[in-house]
Amino acid sequence: MSIRDRLTLRHLRHVLAVSELGRLNLAANRLHISEAAVSKSLAEVTAIVGVPIFRRERTRWVPTEPGVRLIAFARRVTAEFDAFDGVMRDLRSGVQGTVVIGLHVITGQLFIAETLAKAKRDYPGIFVRVIEGVLPDLVDDLRNGTVDLVFGRIGQVALDRDFDSVGIANEAALVVASPDHPLSKKRKLTWADVVEAGWILPPTGTPTREALADYLSRQGFDLPANRIDTKSISLIQSLLSAGSFISIAPQSVARHWAERLSMHILPLPPIDVSTPIGLIWSKTNLLPAAEIMKDYVLDNLKADGPRRSRRASR
Repeated sequence: MSIRDRLTLRHLRHVLAVSELGRLNLAANRLHISEAAVSKSLAEVTAIVGVPIFRRERTRWVPTEPGVRLIAFARRVTAEFDAFDGVMRDLRSGVQGTVVIGLHVITGQLFIAETLAKAKRDYPGIFVRVIEGVLPDLVDDLRNGTVDLVFGRIGQVALDRDFDSVGIANEAALVVASPDHPLSKKRKLTWADVVEAGWILPPTGTPTREALADYLSRQGFDLPANRIDTKSISLIQSLLSAGSFISIAPQSVARHWAERLSMHILPLPPIDVSTPIGLIWSKTNLLPAAEIMKDYVLDNLKADGPRRSRRASR
């Protein structure tokens, strides 16, 4: 029989207790079993994996190299069990459970934040976990049920009949500068004035980056060579605040930065980004908590007006 068939969650919890406390009697007290039961469990684990997992050093039990690897595995497995137990406990108690949201956009983040804030205000028992990733991987996660909802660029990946989507925003991008940037004092600017400056840009392949590259190419310029590439909106914001940089951001974000953080929107034409961002979900795999979050997005779109929303079903 393989390790998978013989090693149990009970074994893993006993290994973790001994690794954290270093003594069998302390582990036994935590587990509410006898010291002999802990010793027997460790002997079973050693027999199952085929090598010692602890060695004794004076009064403490210290993990061996195989033991270190087993402990890391045990932590991952028990964390997954504990998370699943929490979801089931919430569902049994009437709380709506957990929603995992995949995020692959900068555009529309203020709208997303407003929507999540409203939902959490009305449903404080819903636990929301937001993860970032590339859109094809997030859609795969959506398909296999490890992600419940995805915010991303509609049209960047092909969606089959199992998915539905709704457009949220199709914002133009504006050029912004740090609060003390020398170019922020000029009332008239050309692209020749700004392409030689230090820039912060989203990574290659992102719609905003490609839209800027296409626009500059039509004006006879290459992308700025003096630049930092990052997809982190928080890092872009921090760099703009700390240094003297130029960047490009969706107009809602750029205006927010200008109002709250003293950034400057430079007097240059907006850059059209043709691919709208939206919410994507599975028609067949949506749990109640995710359904609630989806409904809040739709309700927020109605309140925001038709100029911002565009429905697209697959």
